[in-house]
Amino acid sequence: MEMLVFTLISIALLALGAWSILSGRLYRQPFALYLIGFLLALGGGYIAYGLDLGSQNGTVSKFFTHLKLASSFVSYTIAAAGGSLIASGIVLKAQHQAQRDYLKAKACVDLILDNIRIIQLSAKEILDDPARFPLEQQEKRLRALRERFCDQTIALRQATDRLDRMAHL
Repeated sequence: MEMLVFTLISIALLALGAWSILSGRLYRQPFALYLIGFLLALGGGYIAYGLDLGSQNGTVSKFFTHLKLASSFVSYTIAAAGGSLIASGIVLKAQHQAQRDYLKAKACVDLILDNIRIIQLSAKEILDDPARFPLEQQEKRLRALRERFCDQTIALRQATDRLDRMAHL
């Protein structure tokens, strides 16, 4: 019975320790969460295996009763908690990657919008001061700006579509 009580107290202390370790800082580091989960699952599996072996040994099971039950508690709590932390680390990594991709897509949209503003300002300068360039050169520059504007408009449509798809996932 004493081994069962010791196991339950150990599980409670491990759970409280894990609860105090898990912080916002740790959630910004998915690999650390994954590593803690892996070590916890490995340690829990090792302890459960040791308790199971002890329950099969007649001499040990005379001194420590309920080793099989203690082994089950360890495997169902500590090893399972480790597996959950591993899964959480993987999910957090995916969320961080998705957020990074979303920010890149948003920056791409902002860059295209800046390019469109520059094109519009360039066209406005040409139109505001017609005496600055000969008519033929004005038409050539305006045509080039119009082509760039069309290209940027298409790129903007594609980038905003991509950003919308990311936002709805």
